[in-house]
Amino acid sequence: MAYPPFGLYGLDMRDESFTRPCVADIVKVSARPDTVKPGETVGQKHNNSSERTTLLKAMGVAGACGLDSAVSVSIGVVGGQFVDDRLRTSPWALLLGLFLGLAVGLYTVYLIIAPIVRSM
Repeated sequence: MAYPPFGLYGLDMRDESFTRPCVADIVKVSARPDTVKPGETVGQKHNNSSERTTLLKAMGVAGACGLDSAVSVSIGVVGGQFVDDRLRTSPWALLLGLFLGLAVGLYTVYLIIAPIVRSM
């Protein structure tokens, strides 16, 4: 097999004693060595459903905030373009729709996050 003179890691690939690292040779190191037994990886021992539920809820809240913000801004921009086309007020209705969409998006994010913060 023909290898380029300087390959992976800048070593001479023509040297037959050089072997590339295999994925199976990589050792997994735990971030919490006191809680993981030898031979286990992180997440095998502690399959805690409450941690998973909390993570999924947080991801759901983040997704809802992002989606609400994006939809609010999009509706504001499309509405501003529509008004600009009808009234020929070139960028002004678009800018007004953009900022109105941003304000509504921030307000909906506040409405989503405020009850969560209050319950803590």
